[in-house]
Order: sequence, then structure tokens, then C-alpha cells
Amino acid sequence: MIVLLGVSIPIVMIFYTAAKSFLLDQPYDPFQTFELPHGRTLTLYAEYEWFYEPPGHLYFDVVEDGKVLVEARDFWGVGPERIPELEYKAVTSNDGNLVAILYQTNVVILHDFKTNRTWPGPEGKKWNETDFTWDDYVLLRELLDQFAAEGKTLYCSLLGENKFRIVCSSDYRYHIRREWEKREGVPGFQLRVRLFKEETELETLFETEYRPVKTKKKQSLQDRFDQSRHWGDWNSGWKAGWLDANTFAVWNQDQGARAWKTDAEGNCTELPAPLEDKMLTRIQRLPGSPWLYPAASELKQTSNTTE
Repeated sequence: MIVLLGVSIPIVMIFYTAAKSFLLDQPYDPFQTFELPHGRTLTLYAEYEWFYEPPGHLYFDVVEDGKVLVEARDFWGVGPERIPELEYKAVTSNDGNLVAILYQTNVVILHDFKTNRTWPGPEGKKWNETDFTWDDYVLLRELLDQFAAEGKTLYCSLLGENKFRIVCSSDYRYHIRREWEKREGVPGFQLRVRLFKEETELETLFETEYRPVKTKKKQSLQDRFDQSRHWGDWNSGWKAGWLDANTFAVWNQDQGARAWKTDAEGNCTELPAPLEDKMLTRIQRLPGSPWLYPAASELKQTSNTTE
């Protein structure tokens, strides 16, 4: 009887879901449409109220002259609420070929009509997830830079506090984590960059230190400004990112370039120096200033008091 009940319940749920989809034709309910330049629209959807069972997702599609460019794609996870309280807003580039959808001040969707590229990507990674892929990161940064070149500075939280805490390779197999360590009695921080396959650490790729400029115990406004500028100068000397799904690389203006490659079994090997000129060129084109100043909650404290 118990076995029969265990088999019956999934079958009933499948028929229940199928029946709702059939009766409603499709499970999405449009709740906000943006009329864009050049005969284009971007529509936001939620699951129909009768169909909706939290947690669920919000969706969007992109249409040009009646042709669907982007089929319904989820971009936001929701809980008990089916539709957010506030409306979304649209910002377009001067030529109308780039559109950003914002919730409050946060960019949650981007579409480039010139190249038909969309963020977030088709894998369903949302704007508020920390383990997004390197490809998502690069596209997000590129499209926001296009807006910035027109004097339209837009904000996305993924380029803020979570930036480079966890960044996956394009196939999600590997990811990089950065960790900061604060040694008691020693100014500055130690940075440790580690490679993982899922939750298994493969290797610590490298470690480095940041030492701040010396200031008086009671810092003036100028001292804090100098400290911030010193951090900015140090951080701008770095570039880092994924060259492909298996190769992570860093470049530092004082230490040069390094790259690591993983194989199908998850073995990680640092590529011998000197690196090929083509690879060096690709590494030097990676985004700069990757690390960010660590938040207090990120710092691991140790009791080492020696310089």
C-alpha cells in the first residue's frame, strides 16, 4: 500500500501540472511590457496566479517586428509574492540598440540588439546569484561600459560586493574563490586565491599581500584619502579571469603573468613560463582591478604578530 501510494503521488502531480498548463495554454502572465525603439518590445512575465506555487521565477522575452529574439527566460527568483511591489524601468542607449531593465536602481536584464546578446544568459543564472559564470561577468561589464561611455552610469550589485568572491568557469565545472587574511599586529591583508571543482578544493593558485601606507593612529581626512588611493593604485595593477572553461590566469604589473589549466580529471597544472605571446595578450586584456577591498566579515584573523 505504501509503495503504491509513493508511486501514485508523483503521477498525480504530473497530471495536475500538465492539466493546468493545458487549460491555461501557457503558464506565463505578462505584467509589464516596454515599447522600445525600432519596433521592439521586452515583456516581463510571472506564472499565472492559479498555476503559481512558490518559490517561482519571473521571466522575460524580447521581440522585434513580431519575431521572437529571446524566448521566455527566467531572470529572478521570487517567493510568496508573484509580482514585485515596484515597477521595473527601462534605460536605452542613444541609438536605441541597447536596453537595460532596472528594478529600483539595480540592473537585472540587458539586451544588445546589434549583436543579439542577452544578459543573464540562457543557463538561468539570476542577477542576484553569486556563482555566476565568467562569460556572464564579462558580458555584463561590457554592456554597462557601453552605457557609461554615453554618460549613463548604471549599477548592478554583481559588480559590487560579490564581485570575484566566486566566479565560475563558463561550463560551471570550476570556480575561483578569493580569501583575505588579517594577521594581528600586522598592517594590511594577505590574499589567497583558490581553485575549486564544485565544493572540492583543487589547489591554492597563489598568495599575495597588500600593505597599506603608514598613517598616524588618529587618521585625518587626507590620510584616509591617501589610503584609498594607495589601495586603488595597488589593485589596478592586477588583471584576472578565465581564458576558457579550463584556464584561469592573472597578471600583475610587478610580478608578470601566470596561468593554470585543469584537465578532465580535475588535475590543475600551472603553465610554464614564459607564456606564449598570444596568451599574454589575452591575459592583458582581462578586466582590471578584480579584488575589491575586503569587508570586515570576510577577514580571517590570525594571531601572528611578527612582521
